[in-house]
Amino acid sequence: MTVVHHPGDARIAHREIPALLAAGHSVTFAAPFAAYSAPRTEGVRTIDLPRAVGRSRLGALQAARDVVRREAPAHDVVLLHDPELLLAVPRSTRTPVVWDVHEDTAAAVSMKSWLPGPVRPAAASGIRRLEQAAEKRVGLLLAEDGYAVRFAREHAVVPNTTPRLDVVLGDALDAVRRGRQRGGNQICAHDRKDADARVQSYDAVWIKHIRAALMENRFRLVQQPIASLQGSDTQMFDVLVRMVDTQGKEVLPSEFMPAAERKRYLSELDKRK
Repeated sequence: MTVVHHPGDARIAHREIPALLAAGHSVTFAAPFAAYSAPRTEGVRTIDLPRAVGRSRLGALQAARDVVRREAPAHDVVLLHDPELLLAVPRSTRTPVVWDVHEDTAAAVSMKSWLPGPVRPAAASGIRRLEQAAEKRVGLLLAEDGYAVRFAREHAVVPNTTPRLDVVLGDALDAVRRGRQRGGNQICAHDRKDADARVQSYDAVWIKHIRAALMENRFRLVQQPIASLQGSDTQMFDVLVRMVDTQGKEVLPSEFMPAAERKRYLSELDKRK
C-alpha cells in the first residue's frame, strides 16, 4: 500500500510484487493509480487510492485507513511503503503489518518547499519519533544498511540489488583475461562467491564499528593544509573525517570508508559533519 509513491515504483512494482507472485502469493496493490495516470498493475488485484501530496494528506490517509480496516482481515500481511500510513493502521488490526523503509523521510521533509521553514525541524523530529514508535508495533524491512542507525532494534535489510553496469563489465573483462591466460579458445566463468564472502565478512565487522561510533558521536573532522605550488599566501585546507575508536585512537578513512560506501552509510556520516 502506498499513497505517495508512483504505482510503477521500481522497488514495489518490479521487485517485491513479482517476487511475491513468483512465490505463489496473491497480491492486492492499493496505490494512487488515477492520480498518477498510471496503468493498473498486471497480475494483481488493484485498489485506487488518493495521492497524498503537499499539505493535502488527510483525505488520502482516511481512505487508506478505510482500505486497511476492510481488506486486512482477508490478507496474511499488510505491507506499507509510506511512514504516514503508520497512522492509518488501526490498533485493532490483527493482521501483521510490515513497513518497508526505502527512504529517509525526516531528511526529505527538511527540504520540502510546501512546509514553512520554521516548521521543518519540528516535522523532521516528529517523523523520527514516529519511526522509533513504529518498530515497537510493526515489522520493518530496510532498503539500505545505512537506515539501521535510525532504529534501536535489528531489522531485516532487503536492498535494491540491481547490478551496476561497471561491475558487470569488470567481471566479464576479468573472465576474458583469465581465459586468455589459459590459452584462449575456452569458456571461463567469473565466480564472485569467494570474493563476495570475504567482502561481506569485512563489511560486517566495520559496519558494527561504524554504527557504534555514530551512536556515540565518535566521528570528528580534521583539517589538512593545502600547499600552493605558485607561492600563494591564501590558506586552504582539505577537511577530512576520522573515526575515533573506543580507546581514543584515530581510525583512518581508508579503513572504514570502503565498507561505509558499499553499505550506503555515507549519507549518515555526512550528517555528522
